[in-house]
Amino acid sequence: MNSSDLLDLATKMENETKQIKDDCMRLVWYMRGGVSLTDMMWRLSFEDRQIMNRIVKDNIETTNKTKLPLL
Repeated sequence: MNSSDLLDLATKMENETKQIKDDCMRLVWYMRGGVSLTDMMWRLSFEDRQIMNRIVKDNIETTNKTKLPLL
């Protein structure tokens, strides 16, 4: 790999890391203390986080359809 390819790869990996952190922090917020950020980042698997994300998205859709408050 040349230096340009390495820089592109590093930038891509940095953006992916930021997205993972963002997803985890949002999940922690939606869990309202049900799971810590440490657990979310280091103890739960990628598959676990995907499942939790789907549950949150489904609940948000249901909340929007029923016009009930999310909080």
